Amino acid sequence: MAGLADSAYAYWRRSIAIKEKADLNSNQTKLSLASAYLQRDNIKMAKSVIQSIDTTSFPLNSLEVKNEYLLINARIFRLDNSFEEAYEYSEQALKLAERSGNLDYLSSSLLELSKLYEISGKSSLSLSAYKRFYAARDSLLNIDRIEAVEKLKARYESDIQREEIRELEQQAVLVKVESQRENAIWFATVVVLILLLIVILFWYQRRVAQQKTKALHTNLKFLQSQLNPHFVYNSLTSLQRFVIENKSEDATIYISKFSRLMRQFLEHSREDYISIHEEMNAIKNYLLLQKIRYKEKFDYSVKLDNSPQREAYIPPMFAQPFVENAIEHGFKRSINNGEIEIVYEIKEDECIVTITDNGSGYQEKSRDNNHKSLATIITKERMDSLEKIYHKKITLDVTSSDSGTKVTLALPLKQSV
Repeated sequence: MAGLADSAYAYWRRSIAIKEKADLNSNQTKLSLASAYLQRDNIKMAKSVIQSIDTTSFPLNSLEVKNEYLLINARIFRLDNSFEEAYEYSEQALKLAERSGNLDYLSSSLLELSKLYEISGKSSLSLSAYKRFYAARDSLLNIDRIEAVEKLKARYESDIQREEIRELEQQAVLVKVESQRENAIWFATVVVLILLLIVILFWYQRRVAQQKTKALHTNLKFLQSQLNPHFVYNSLTSLQRFVIENKSEDATIYISKFSRLMRQFLEHSREDYISIHEEMNAIKNYLLLQKIRYKEKFDYSVKLDNSPQREAYIPPMFAQPFVENAIEHGFKRSINNGEIEIVYEIKEDECIVTITDNGSGYQEKSRDNNHKSLATIITKERMDSLEKIYHKKITLDVTSSDSGTKVTLALPLKQSV
């Protein structure tokens, strides 16, 4: 044992030297070493280490170091049966702990006093100090449990009472664990309900959006189907004229082209987007029929600028109402030499459609019994519906004079459908 003590002391001296070289406070190291000697019941070495501490070097605000110093001295003198000095150091430690409010040192000071009173045969004072020690250590327990523990601590020498105290402490831990578990369950339940509410809200908003989009699609197809009746009526009138004039061959050709065009119109009216080439083909067939009907009073051209490397798609039948206006109103009073040019120009994400004619302009039309083009109204309504569905802007610009009309449409473009 002496050899171990000498070795510990030697290591302590080396640690003190190292810490002093590093300009660190060595008091805490000495206190720790003295406490270690006490745990091994080596009072002599503990006293030697504690006496080497210079108390004047304690930091002014280091109450913890001072308290530790006082408590270690109290334990040394108690174990050395120097009770008077032990009482003095214990009481100083208690006063310092009460002033600092440190529960650890307060409970340690009270426990040390309780042991001193017990050794001195002062049972009542020992019990009183122990009660204060236990109250400081377990201040978070409720009042009922503290009173129950205090009654049991009055007979703390009894092993049975100590076992009851231990069981009460375990119950307190179980109550705490159960409370934490219940809180966790409530928290998890609230989180699940919130997530469920979010999922339901998201589903409802998505369903409403889908229904709204479906309604817009239905309205769009309805508007597209409304573009045909006026043209059908005029075409049937022309067909009737061929029959009356006994031009059966012309009537046969006209019926063939008219049926092909109607099939295209019906197919396109069911789609939101068609290829540019399909659109151009339908416009060419429409212009060919109108040219037959108006007895070659106008010529036309349909062109595609900046032809894409692969197929591109645009909303169908936007150009047709403006071509119809040019023929029905722009060339109504013209004798011949009418010209219509339709140009499709591909940009990055849009298709610019330009419709130019040399007719009498829309002013002539506006003087014609205050006529308002239903096809133009339907087209604008289609533009609004498409913008709401695809969130892409569609623009229309019309410039008209006595020498002709120019219509420019900017339609959204897709690379695939």
